Amino acid sequence: MFANQNSSIIVLPIIRFIIFASLMVAGVSFAETGSVRINKEVAKDFEVYKFDPKYDYYFMNLKNSPCAVVGLQKDYAIHDIQWKKIHPGSNEFKNVIELVKRFPMSGSHAFGAYILDSQKNTIGVYYSGATIGVTVDKESKILSLTMFMGGDSHN
Repeated sequence: MFANQNSSIIVLPIIRFIIFASLMVAGVSFAETGSVRINKEVAKDFEVYKFDPKYDYYFMNLKNSPCAVVGLQKDYAIHDIQWKKIHPGSNEFKNVIELVKRFPMSGSHAFGAYILDSQKNTIGVYYSGATIGVTVDKESKILSLTMFMGGDSHN
C-alpha cells in the first residue's frame, strides 16, 4: 500500500515538469533570430535626418544620452522600457541622432545597418556604435534587441 504512494510521489513531479517544459518550448518557438546588415547609405540617411515615413522610430536610453536609434516597419514594435518612441523629423529626433553620432560607444564609431528578419527580409534600420542581436516574434511582430556594448562605458 505504501509502495504505490511512494511511486506516485515521485511520478507526479516528473509529470508536472514535463508538462511545464513542453509549454515553455511551445511558447518560445514563435521567436526567430534576425540579424543586421551594415550599410553606409543607412548611416548617411540617419546623419542627414532622412527618415522613412513607413517606419516608427525608437531610441535607447535617455534623450540626453542615447546609444542607438531604430526605425521599424509600422507593423513591428519594440516593447521594452529602455526603448522609447520618437517622432522623426522633430528637433528631438535630430538631437538624438547627433548624440549617437558624436558620442558612440567607447572604442567604436556610429554605423548604420538594415534590420533583417530570419528570412533576411528588411524590417527596419539601425544606427549606433554598439553591436546588436535581433530576435523577432513572428506571431506578434515584437522585436527584442540585445545590445553588446564594447569598451568601458557609453559616452
